[in-house]
Amino acid sequence: MWMFKEAVASDDVQRDQFLTSLTTFIELYNCREDYFKMTADNLARLSAQAQKQSEESLKDNAARAVIGGFCGASLGGTFGAVGGCVAGGLSAVFAAALLRKELNPLSATAGFFGGVMGGGVGGTFAGVLGGGVGAAAESVEYSIDNYVYRVLLCLAGGVTGAGIGNIFGGEVGFVGGTFGGGVGGLLGVSATLGLIKRGLGPFKDICQKPQKQKNKPLKNSVVQTYKQKTSPLVAELSGIHTSSKMDRRSGARCVAAQSSKCLAAVSEAEKTLSHMDYTEETTSCLKQAAEQCKHVSKEFEKMKCEAEKLLAVWSE
Repeated sequence: MWMFKEAVASDDVQRDQFLTSLTTFIELYNCREDYFKMTADNLARLSAQAQKQSEESLKDNAARAVIGGFCGASLGGTFGAVGGCVAGGLSAVFAAALLRKELNPLSATAGFFGGVMGGGVGGTFAGVLGGGVGAAAESVEYSIDNYVYRVLLCLAGGVTGAGIGNIFGGEVGFVGGTFGGGVGGLLGVSATLGLIKRGLGPFKDICQKPQKQKNKPLKNSVVQTYKQKTSPLVAELSGIHTSSKMDRRSGARCVAAQSSKCLAAVSEAEKTLSHMDYTEETTSCLKQAAEQCKHVSKEFEKMKCEAEKLLAVWSE
């Protein structure tokens, strides 16, 4: 008999603790209800701001690429033309000196002008192409300048210059156009990319990147405060979940199921918010966090309703 009384007393104690936890949860949630809704709204606002900044950044990068490419092509072509003409002329003179026994004055003169023309055209072509593409890439902080890039442009300038020089100047023009086009193209690309990397000349304004708005302090504040606000509720929900699973009445089973949903929702939300703490926030991450925080608020609201129903039934 005494064992039965002890079991009944134990059940009464567990029931009282269960009811106390339900009451405490309702009180805690009532104090924090506005905060949870406000947090979801703030994260949604941050997501919208990030989306707007991303769109503006794309437009800004496109404009920078166009302006940078135009300036790069202009300077690259100019440097390439000058360097190509000089290098082409000198190379043609050197080639004519080596072949002087096989050339007459007219052929030598034609070869010289062919070398100058081939070097100028080849240097211009490579300078415009390499300077324009390279400057456009550098304008959006994406560098493609490397050894292979410069060698390919040097070859492009040399091949173009060789063709032009050979047409107008024969062998001498071929030699002058080859070296002139290669050297001119390399000079045009190197000078242009050197200017943009240092932010000099027409690239001064292009290289001044706009200041990005940083939401990190606000974001960290949201994360820390959210965890502080949810911790007491999670503690009560854990106790409610454990106690309600031991009670076979239908009301308790509903509370157990809803408490499980709440704990899972809070866990997912905190995981996303913690991930935001260590990585640079993106539009998708902020949007996901806003949706999850909104989901947590809805689950807490359902839990409150289930708890109030159970308290009403058991108080009768």
